[in-house]
Amino acid sequence: MNIEIVISTMNLKDWKILIERMNVQTDCIVVNQTNYNRIEDYKFGDICVKIVSINKKGLSKSRNLGLNYIKNSDIVYFADDNFVFSNNFKQVVTNAYLKNSSADGICFNVKRGKIIKTLSGKLTYLKSFKIFTPQITFRSNFLFDNNIRFDERFGSGTKFGSGEENILLFECLDKKANIYGDSALIGEKNNFRPSTWFKGFNEEFLFNRGAIFTRMSKKYSILLVLQFSIRKYKLYKKENIGFFRALKAMLNGRKYFLELDNE
Repeated sequence: MNIEIVISTMNLKDWKILIERMNVQTDCIVVNQTNYNRIEDYKFGDICVKIVSINKKGLSKSRNLGLNYIKNSDIVYFADDNFVFSNNFKQVVTNAYLKNSSADGICFNVKRGKIIKTLSGKLTYLKSFKIFTPQITFRSNFLFDNNIRFDERFGSGTKFGSGEENILLFECLDKKANIYGDSALIGEKNNFRPSTWFKGFNEEFLFNRGAIFTRMSKKYSILLVLQFSIRKYKLYKKENIGFFRALKAMLNGRKYFLELDNE
């Protein structure tokens, strides 16, 4: 079973150091967002490394570009440059898919200070809120056959800052994807950098959540906004934001996205 990794990085200086530091064990596409355009192919032991340098910004853009260069893989995984793979990553992922031939995607455990608990059983819309990108693997054919990509209006480097993985998972579930959980640990996300988008549960964050929920599901967007405003009340209350003010901010985000999507 062939696994390819799409690695997103910026201003790459030494690709060998990156591959060693991340403990990459499979073929990979490194998307280097920088100030020039170039494509390079290298070998690192038995691993094929394609470096795609591009003068564009945005995490979702990076992942989609990497996906375009996937050739012969059965499984695709999206990694940031501060992820370190477990020594048995390839075997763990391969075994999980061999064991579950009906899976279109499998979510694993990832260490991030503590173990991130993945889902048990099958992924549902509600469970997908608790999943983040480093946990997710997909069958490449499922993404290609259903024309599923990251929405480039969302994610780090965009106006809305985040939400790209939740939007992608909702889209997969809309396409009847069978996505399951596996308790195996596949790596660790470390060397945390200050977030480029999260500054607390302020009005901007709430506005963006309203837009994200609306992109996930226009039909149920108001319900998603309402449940979030109830569940996260204690968090935005610390920012001196009351319930109705938070609700208004998210509904404004919803309205903004609906207008944006109709342009």
